[in-house]
Amino acid sequence: MNSVWKNLMMTSTSEIIESMFFSAVVCECLNYKADIYNRMLLAEKECCFVDIKGKGEIDIFVFADILSLSDLASSFSGKNDVEDQESREIFKEMINMIAGTALSYDSEGNNFTLGLPKIISYEGFKKMASLKKKTPDIIQAKMLTGELILVLFSDN
Repeated sequence: MNSVWKNLMMTSTSEIIESMFFSAVVCECLNYKADIYNRMLLAEKECCFVDIKGKGEIDIFVFADILSLSDLASSFSGKNDVEDQESREIFKEMINMIAGTALSYDSEGNNFTLGLPKIISYEGFKKMASLKKKTPDIIQAKMLTGELILVLFSDN
């Protein structure tokens, strides 16, 4: 992935989590290794997918454990108890805000379209990832209550 988009995703992730979900966050890029998906226990996490199309395509997969999602959803909604389904809906909205914010910073004036975020299974992620020709960029967003793992595939 071009480093500009990687940096935009890191910046937008930090901004959205801090301003809309009231959580301090530190983002860093991780080096891809063949077994990273297993080492990060992605199969045990919720996954949200959104794609960006335009001059090239960017596929964004974001992983989070249900407890982190519950904490983020509580912060966002102002409710102490948030059902799992509501947490997933807020997760999709968070990913939409992160990707949309990254797009808003595109200074090259590219005409991109943001797809609809959807919750997918780990098996769905593996199937989609196996079709990609390039190695993904991986961003870890560490928060006090957990982490988000962003797996970014780009064809440009």
